[in-house]
Formats: sequence, C-alpha cells, structure tokens
Amino acid sequence: MDHRLMDQELAYIAKCTEHYSNSDLKELVREAAYVPLRQLQETELKKLKKIRPIILDDFMQALKKIRGTLTDDLIEEYVKWNDEFGEIIYN
Repeated sequence: MDHRLMDQELAYIAKCTEHYSNSDLKELVREAAYVPLRQLQETELKKLKKIRPIILDDFMQALKKIRGTLTDDLIEEYVKWNDEFGEIIYN
C-alpha cells in the first residue's frame, strides 16, 4: 500500500512498537491499512478506484487496538538464548 510517512514518523512508530513481536507488527500494519477503508461510506467503496495513502494518524489509531506482546522478561530470555546459541555460520 502507498503511504505518506516521513522518516521521523517511521522512527516514532518504531519507538512506539518497542515491545512488539513480528506478529504484532504484522497485525498493526494490517489494522493501519484498514483505517482509510473504514473512513469511507459504503456508497464510496463501490465506486472507489484507489485508496488514500496510509498516514501517521492511521498508525496511531491502530496502536490503540494492537498491543505488543513482548515483556522485558521475555526479551531478556531471548537475548540470553541468542548469547548462548546465537547464529551459526557455516563456511
């Protein structure tokens, strides 16, 4: 989807999603993408050719519905696991 997000807005979204898993982020983006559609009347949807670009406010609305599922404890566990087992590089 097309968007009109500036770099500083993307950085703000990233900061707001610090405890979001990949699945959480996927749901957040999906929810933000639906905001422009939900703002249209049914009659407008029938003759619509293009949806407006996603903007920061769409993400702000989505952030009210989609919450991050990662806790500090869980992140710490993942860091420990990565330190112990980490990436294996084969030559």
